[in-house]
Amino acid sequence: MNFAAAGRLALPVLLATLGPSVVAAVPQVYWIDADGPTVRRANLDGSSIQDVAPTVFNTADVAFDPAEGYVYYSAPNNPPAIRRCLPDGTSDEVLVALENDTLPCGLALDHELGKIYWTERSANRVRRANLDGTQIETVIPYAHYPFGVALDPAGGRVYWTEQYGHRIGRANLDGSAPEEIVAVTNPYDVELDLATGRLYWTTSTGYVQRAPLDGGAVETVVDASGNLLTFLHLDPYLGKMYWGDYSGQRIQRANLDGTGTEIVANVSAPYGIVATPTVWPQDAIYFTDYGSDRVRRVRLDGSDAVDLVTTGLSLPQGVATDPVHGKMYWCDAGTDRIQRADLDGAGVEDVVSGLQIPDGLIVCPITNKLYWTDRGTDRIQCSDLDGSNVQDLVTTGLSSVSGIAIDPLDVKLYWAENAFPGSLHRADLDGTNVETLPVVTSHPAAVAIDVAGRALYWTEAGKVRRSALDGSAPADLVTGLGLPRHLEIDHASSRLLWTDDVAGKIQSCALDGTQLEDLVAGLVSPYGLALGPASETATSAPDVARRGASGLVNTPNPFRASTTLRFAISSSRPVSLTVHDVAGRRIRTLTRSEPFPAGEHAVVWDGRDDAGRSVAAGVYFVSLGGDARRRVRVVNRLR
Repeated sequence: MNFAAAGRLALPVLLATLGPSVVAAVPQVYWIDADGPTVRRANLDGSSIQDVAPTVFNTADVAFDPAEGYVYYSAPNNPPAIRRCLPDGTSDEVLVALENDTLPCGLALDHELGKIYWTERSANRVRRANLDGTQIETVIPYAHYPFGVALDPAGGRVYWTEQYGHRIGRANLDGSAPEEIVAVTNPYDVELDLATGRLYWTTSTGYVQRAPLDGGAVETVVDASGNLLTFLHLDPYLGKMYWGDYSGQRIQRANLDGTGTEIVANVSAPYGIVATPTVWPQDAIYFTDYGSDRVRRVRLDGSDAVDLVTTGLSLPQGVATDPVHGKMYWCDAGTDRIQRADLDGAGVEDVVSGLQIPDGLIVCPITNKLYWTDRGTDRIQCSDLDGSNVQDLVTTGLSSVSGIAIDPLDVKLYWAENAFPGSLHRADLDGTNVETLPVVTSHPAAVAIDVAGRALYWTEAGKVRRSALDGSAPADLVTGLGLPRHLEIDHASSRLLWTDDVAGKIQSCALDGTQLEDLVAGLVSPYGLALGPASETATSAPDVARRGASGLVNTPNPFRASTTLRFAISSSRPVSLTVHDVAGRRIRTLTRSEPFPAGEHAVVWDGRDDAGRSVAAGVYFVSLGGDARRRVRVVNRLR
């Protein structure tokens, strides 16, 4: 096996080699089988394996510059060089011609400073240059057989592995203040999870390990002792890591803490790996109708109604979607259980049994858990998404508990109690510090949180109401309704949606209560309601970023305090620029259909939501609209 010829393949190299048509619309993992050498891909669970390129030679590592649209790659031989091309494979050029037997390998880009970094294994050094190949500098003049390299641009650091030096080093981006931060036997690849401030690496002795970015306490998260583990890929968006096990001839994945290890694919000689996380539009309504015992889906305008589950149900109540894992969940009060299925209704299975009138239901993107209320036992509980590890959160003082919601910014749990006269409450996510909100209500059924507006909405007998999150300033928004049940907020359109049991409708209004409209009529007894994707096909987040990159970029990315968003428009028109979290909720409006002249523009996001609160570290999506084409940029906020 020629270690120099087979290396990491990331999504941009597929685009450069094959064109954008090969990029699947569903989340997938790509890898090199170096025995081919062949590029292959599969769904994230390892199903539907396909060959997408028969041969890939002379590529060790790749990186993509969305601002300029170039794919950069290191070519270890024939001849050794740092090269770049456009995503369609054209305009291929040598940026830096290297001496023979230098074996360039790891590659990383600093978009903010316009630099490219690479390792040279046989030359025992780390170097950098401008993105056009000029101003070549040796950053680390001696590193004993360096392999992987990773950058923390916002923190001003470069990290690298030394296979024969048995350590991971760190220095300032210019190479000053070099230091050993981890002593480790035969480190191979290195990746950074900047959102949580951790460093991950593989070793040729069979371990995946991690430590804080400053090299504190080392933790072994995967133990495959004796095996050669090769390239590593982190997917913080889905909370997964992927690695190649050369000795075991397979690609594996696990949660970022090492739990839940599974085989993705059996591969003769696994090398470069990349997974494509996804962006799911919230463009459909999932709802239950307990009068007809079915789970259904319609688009946000009420069109394209589809029956998803029509058999085996008895009084279905609350419903929730988990597009990350392609699932929907619902409570069945007649059979006292929670069930789930694929988003198209296939593969129905029991998740939690032995309940008594389960009602409210949500999937929490923060904890990756399922939360629900049980009116029969008057308790609030949670479990893992597969129904394991059921926990009691609130078990005392409840009275006919019904709807439930989570505020992801303050990390609070909100719920309604329907018994006369009714009340609203909140607590920490673990069920502690329970508060009763100072609101006079009449049989409240469900609650929803406006994350950006920092407001609480709820349904009660004949009304939809609103208050501040602490229950102050309550107000009627919509009156004269029948019996509104569960409600949701469509943050993209700034509208409320709810089911009305008596009227047999799904209705909607603006967040201020105006513009009331019927979306779906003629239903029997609609109850639970949740938003989710209109189909089982999601959009690849890297593909979204790539498509939108020509019109929307940001620097720095990742960022800590603030980031500057830059875009260009060809003619004067109104422009909307909004920031959304991973659940699709709009958290910040930077511009709202404001007129911009033709040309290039820059808007600064200070990392805060519309209420002025600093948002948590993690992945966010910036959406640029104003014409027929919407552009999306994936940005990362650091701690």
